Amino acid sequence: FKEHPEYFAGQVTKGTLPPAPKFNVANKGLVKLVTEDAVRRLETFKILKDHTKMVSMEPSDGGGFCNTPACKAIGTPSDQAFYLTNAAAREVQKKFPGSWVGSYAYNEHILPTKYTLEPNVFVMITNGFNRSRYSTEELLGLWGKKTKKTGVYEYLHVYEGSMDMPGQMKVSSTKYLSQSIKRFYKAGATTYVAESTMGWVSKAVGNYALARLLWDINSDIETIKKDFYSNAFGSVA
Repeated sequence: FKEHPEYFAGQVTKGTLPPAPKFNVANKGLVKLVTEDAVRRLETFKILKDHTKMVSMEPSDGGGFCNTPACKAIGTPSDQAFYLTNAAAREVQKKFPGSWVGSYAYNEHILPTKYTLEPNVFVMITNGFNRSRYSTEELLGLWGKKTKKTGVYEYLHVYEGSMDMPGQMKVSSTKYLSQSIKRFYKAGATTYVAESTMGWVSKAVGNYALARLLWDINSDIETIKKDFYSNAFGSVA
């Protein structure tokens, strides 16, 4: 990358790296590099006898995207992100049929792309950092028209959001967990990943309920809670 500043959006001096790098997705050399890297990662997994069947093409975190005329011709931030995802997916499908290329629908690229996605592209919609006017469930429906498989990336607890105060985090609300998982599943999500923090005391019942609900979304939440408190605390449940 230091030898190819043209791979980045914006002006970058050769021999340096930008502090918050975004790709120049209109550069053919960049596209070739990242698609070859996606295949190479799967080859490495195979050598290591790792059964991973997916590689990520999610852009670097934070805002920003390429705004050169050539990049703008490719499209919006979503179009640019999934233009690269599609390119990688085509190569992966050739070399590793049945493997997936994944990306988030997140932040500036949370809206569906104009491109038809390759059949091995997986999209995970974030339930947060949503800059669109659509709910997570609506986004699942919209993205479901573009790809065969969608999931939800949930923010159960970000420390800066509640400072670990009791009752102030999603993971401590079993009612929220039960209702939201059902909504996401009904909207088409087949995969669920959650970001949280350590803290088994304040989050224990929520974590336990979550594990049970992900096995069976129709489980009765009150029965799950009773089971947890009984087994965790016995006579003082």
